[in-house]
Amino acid sequence: MTLFDCLPDTFLFRDLSEEELQQVASFCTLSHLPRQATVFMEGDKATAFYTVQAGRVKLYKLAPDGTEQILGIFGPGHLVAEAAIFDIGTYPAYCQTLEDSTLIRISGPEFVQLLTDTPAISLKVINGYSRRLRHFVKLVEELTLKDVKTRLAQYLLDHCEETDSGWICPLQETKRELASFLGSTPETLSRTLRHFKDHRLIVEQKDHFVLLNKTGLQTQGS
Repeated sequence: MTLFDCLPDTFLFRDLSEEELQQVASFCTLSHLPRQATVFMEGDKATAFYTVQAGRVKLYKLAPDGTEQILGIFGPGHLVAEAAIFDIGTYPAYCQTLEDSTLIRISGPEFVQLLTDTPAISLKVINGYSRRLRHFVKLVEELTLKDVKTRLAQYLLDHCEETDSGWICPLQETKRELASFLGSTPETLSRTLRHFKDHRLIVEQKDHFVLLNKTGLQTQGS
């Protein structure tokens, strides 16, 4: 697939016309990165932002004691670090691949110039940002107003899919990464998972959870 074919998979560019997509594609490049590759570091000059075409990346901060706090895990179609282009001019966090990944690198200065020169594209981009802002407002609410049991139940419900074997929630990250994403610790996550298993809400398999009682999880997540 060409860059032109890939860009509409990203919510920010979903409303653009073919001509507008061609304009964006003219200053984009594909980057193929191995697992645990650093995409950018906190404090680096923000000369570009990225959209994930394949694989997954994590955005994280480091506390003074070295503790890692995951801000988000992003897969195909997601944008990473676009806000830094317009705001402080440097990356506010670290970004690292979780597996072999393909990213589309979008030049920040050229993108800003396109928005300046083309108001119609600017309006469509603002609409895309609005959708993403609503997502982060929901995430902040979950991290600040809900306990770990509630956050984990909601995560399982949000990421499950119906299969012939029942409702399955794939486990695409490590337990440590999941705990950090939920604003918790691995020990607290393990206790919470044990609670769910003891109450026959879930069964844990090698790379996924089986949701045995969605209604019970919904009660935990309310």
